[in-house]
Amino acid sequence: MIKSATYLILYTTLLLTSVSAHAGDWGPIKVFTAPPEASYKEVGSLVETQEFMYVAQMGIEPAVDLLKAKAKKFGADAIILGKIELVPAIIVKKETGGMDPMDEVQLMGVLLRVEAAAIKLQKP
Repeated sequence: MIKSATYLILYTTLLLTSVSAHAGDWGPIKVFTAPPEASYKEVGSLVETQEFMYVAQMGIEPAVDLLKAKAKKFGADAIILGKIELVPAIIVKKETGGMDPMDEVQLMGVLLRVEAAAIKLQKP
């Protein structure tokens, strides 16, 4: 029940932030949730992870923005979102700003992992 509710929240957030199953134009890098009809060349594979609590507050858009920034380094003009999953993880937090390793707290947490393909759309 919790797993399906979490996926519902993630996909709803994704749909609200990426506009449609075709493309959302967020600046120079387009975001596709399915392969585009136009021909394209894949120029790289991308992965981004975010703490789930951060995602719950901010939505998936910050992770997608980071994927777009990585895609731009490949010379891509679009990304195709792929696998979106929740991954259990141990998250290390600093209790204070100091360098003392005893200030660290390890917590069980969940990461949102988003995979995407960086693509270059071919001109007709």
